[in-house]
Amino acid sequence: MSMQDYETARALVTEALKKPGIISTFVGPRPLTLIHQAQDRLSVKFPETYRRFLLEYGAGGIGPFEIFGVVQDDFENPDYHHIDVIWLTLKERQEWNLPKILLPVFDLGDGELFCLDLRVDEAKEAKVVGFTPGYSSAEQSLEIIAEDFGKFFLDQIQLALRIKRT
Repeated sequence: MSMQDYETARALVTEALKKPGIISTFVGPRPLTLIHQAQDRLSVKFPETYRRFLLEYGAGGIGPFEIFGVVQDDFENPDYHHIDVIWLTLKERQEWNLPKILLPVFDLGDGELFCLDLRVDEAKEAKVVGFTPGYSSAEQSLEIIAEDFGKFFLDQIQLALRIKRT
């Protein structure tokens, strides 16, 4: 369901952006070469739905929520560090020993990060899990927030647009 959920979210975003008063912080599509650079810098492989999000939206969101993504190729000093997944991941790895198998995609605002759990076979989608730097560890059972990024993206879009979730 992951790509189907992603497509549903994408359709909701497209419709929402046509309406007046909808605030969007998407930075815009990112080139595949930049996404490959980002994967190489973090030594990870992004799941298909997240890679598609980066290609189509880069980073950002609608309303109050923003998904971390790839913003620019200066990974150490981005202009938009508040939504740059590379900068944040490198910072969290250094400051809080963020496990290399986790990729933060959303900040809950209370210190907890929602991360892609990259401990999966490349053919599968990564689950979105809750991780609190300084308290959580990859060895413990991490709370599953969504079965994959597509479902997480759909849930966040529906929440931002206040649509009844299924």
